[in-house]
Amino acid sequence: MEPIVISFALSEEDIKRSLREVWKRKKLWKTAIFAAVFLLLCADFFWVGNFFVGAVCLVAGVAVVWVPLAGINKAAAQSAAANLHYEITLQKPECTIDVRSPYEEEAHPYNVGYESLYALYETDDFYILCMTKEKIIPLPKRALSQEENERTAALLEAVFSDKWKKK
Repeated sequence: MEPIVISFALSEEDIKRSLREVWKRKKLWKTAIFAAVFLLLCADFFWVGNFFVGAVCLVAGVAVVWVPLAGINKAAAQSAAANLHYEITLQKPECTIDVRSPYEEEAHPYNVGYESLYALYETDDFYILCMTKEKIIPLPKRALSQEENERTAALLEAVFSDKWKKK
């Protein structure tokens, strides 16, 4: 199989959407549980007439949901990833990721083998390569033609089958 070479740059909106996707997959259920607990406590305290504690629980329930979303927007706005150019070469048994800055500094290629990839997600807009629990490289599907998209999905699924998580 011939290698697939994908060149792209990430926009701030790409970074926001990819971070939201990772948050939804990894932490949404925890956030929902905490928000539900705080809101149930809020209703209980309001019911018994303790309005101060009820108001504190209401604020905490809203904050549990709002803070991660605000953090994603702030992280995307301050991310240096929007200033980088990526070139990913996919071929069995690994992929090479070449990251270049716009300042013509030295490129930093590195190979992503099976062991070095934590997880791999496919969403409607991205293939998200999780290098660790915290470091991700979103590969936007808009950078691919239809044929390249099908070949990329097949190759990633073949190489990283047990780490592959579809929509």
